[in-house]
Amino acid sequence: MMSTLFRRAVVSIVAMVTAGLAAAGREAELIAILGCEASLKEKVDACRELGRIGGPAAVPALAALLRHPELAHMSRAALEAIPHDAVLGALRAALPASPAPLRAGLADSLGFRRDVRAVPLLADLLKDPDPVVAGAAARALGRIGGADAALRTASVPVRSDIAEGLLRCAGAMESGPDRRAAYERLRANDVPPAARAAALRGLILAKGTDGVGDIVSALSGTDPFDYTVALRAAQELPGADATRPLAEAIPTLSGPARADLIHALGTRADSAAAEALVREARTAPDKPLRLAALAALGRIGAGAAAPALVDLARDADPEIAEAAHSVLAVLPDEAADRAIESLFANSGDPALRVAALELLVRRARPDLQRTLRTLLDDRDEPVRLAALRVLRASATPEDLPVLLGRLLKAGPGAESEALGAALAALAGREARATAGRVEVVRTVYGLPDGGPSVDVTAAVAARLKSADAVIADNQLAGDPAPGRQKRMAVTFKADGTEVTQEYREGEVITPPLVAADPPSLAPLYTALPSAAPHVRLALLRALAATGEPKALEAVRGVVSDGDPAVRAAGARLLRDWPTPPALPILAELARSSSDPAIRRLALRGALRLLPFVPAQPAGRWTLFAALEGLLADDEDRKAALATLAGIPVRPALERAAQWMDVPALRAEAAAAVRIAERLGPEHAAEVSAAMKKACEAATDAPTRRRAAALIRAPSKALQ
Repeated sequence: MMSTLFRRAVVSIVAMVTAGLAAAGREAELIAILGCEASLKEKVDACRELGRIGGPAAVPALAALLRHPELAHMSRAALEAIPHDAVLGALRAALPASPAPLRAGLADSLGFRRDVRAVPLLADLLKDPDPVVAGAAARALGRIGGADAALRTASVPVRSDIAEGLLRCAGAMESGPDRRAAYERLRANDVPPAARAAALRGLILAKGTDGVGDIVSALSGTDPFDYTVALRAAQELPGADATRPLAEAIPTLSGPARADLIHALGTRADSAAAEALVREARTAPDKPLRLAALAALGRIGAGAAAPALVDLARDADPEIAEAAHSVLAVLPDEAADRAIESLFANSGDPALRVAALELLVRRARPDLQRTLRTLLDDRDEPVRLAALRVLRASATPEDLPVLLGRLLKAGPGAESEALGAALAALAGREARATAGRVEVVRTVYGLPDGGPSVDVTAAVAARLKSADAVIADNQLAGDPAPGRQKRMAVTFKADGTEVTQEYREGEVITPPLVAADPPSLAPLYTALPSAAPHVRLALLRALAATGEPKALEAVRGVVSDGDPAVRAAGARLLRDWPTPPALPILAELARSSSDPAIRRLALRGALRLLPFVPAQPAGRWTLFAALEGLLADDEDRKAALATLAGIPVRPALERAAQWMDVPALRAEAAAAVRIAERLGPEHAAEVSAAMKKACEAATDAPTRRRAAALIRAPSKALQ
């Protein structure tokens, strides 16, 4: 029985034979089309197809069309694609007797196929009276190669094509004396400037390291073509043996040429140029050259230059010093690390040691955190403060004992404030990392009066996962109402409780913070009772950054502290508390404190938190009504109006309308408009009455327009 592999092989062979027979049959059909009375289009299509599948059998039929005025180009293109020597013979045979335009095309084809046997015919065409034909012959000879002698004797009218041919011939030669001589002969003749420049590049590359002198000579000269290709060749010559003489030539040049060579050396990225570039960075006659040398060192990445760069980092010119710092920041090896570390040990200049620390930060050293902890005990306060600035963004719970220990020993001043700020940033990160989950339940963006709006829940939820804050704008889902001021209503679920917050277009959406008392912060609470007043303030600020319940109790306890500064600081922290659980504490403090300043701080804090309480609008109005009796003056009422604007219930609208009768509060008419925009149509009468007052009271045109629109059409809640 025939095996599976054998059957597959037989099938494959049969398929290939069948395909070959089919192609042969198709080729015969196409050849027949070329010889019959077919249309021009049919013959053009046949030529194109024969170029794809044709073989030796198609050559005679295609060759017969090489002098055809309309089919010559297509037949020649088809012949170029057929890989058979018979094609070359057909092209050569057609060349002498063809009219001038066709001779040029045939010459191109012979050059494309690199037909060595066509060289004598093409050399004769160099004398053709038609410059197009002579030029095509020159280019073809250059492509074939080995015809430089014939090209050098050609006529002047086609010297650009002759030059191109000579360049091709030289490029096709084996590297060596003959190739260099060909380029030198070309430069010695009267050829176009671009060809002379191309010959210079070829000569430099053919000479190798010996071509450096030609580069320097061209950079010192006045020929712009030679200058350009010399710079290019300076980047192309391979090896350190070329880099060193190029680098040593820097001082022999002046002006832009010197800067351009420095740039070229940077592009070579060869450390062999480092020593010369360091010398240039130190001693060049003007600052732009010194900066160029430093930039080149950065591209080279030579770690051996690090000690010199450390010295340059001390330069009296701040621009040079900054450039040296930038290079040190990107050098890739350990030599740079050691050079930077030497600044700590050997420099008595605190500013320079701070700069060295910034370099270590930019280099993202894996042991950076350990270095920063060590620097907290540094002899120079500026260095300690710089380390704290970095730790503020990068400190982890592992750093907390060190930071707390330093804070407990620090006296009042900048250092204790910096330590407190670093602890606060760390505490805030820990609180966010352990916080309860906040979910975006629903988000609608559009007009608050029931006009065009879009649901952007998915977009806001996705954006908040990758960023701390999102802007309420058209970037999330297009513009549902062009030219109109829009709102975004976001419903969050935090620890199982839903709360809806509304944002104007352009405002930042920030989800409510749900804290969870991170256990890593326990040492801060332990240290708090016995700490000095300035340390207690720093610890309280750090704890307040968490918004957690335990921290709230700690801050609440200091509002009655015996130290006035601690009391005031506690009140300010409560005013700015990030989570709603602080509201009842603030309300009680606003009622009971004997200090008018603390009462006002507490009241403002309570008003600020009220819109974030997880309750329905009616519940928020109840809370507001409880605070209303504590409003002492019109400034308090202005703050209260901002809170009222976020409580869409009828009593809130009535209160806002009532306060519009107070001259000092007329400018806040927009609060009543915001409430009205979110009330349902069942309150049309109350809305209309309030909006008539708003039209009279408002001091800005947009508020008047919004109020007038609500009078004409009862509002609907944002959907």
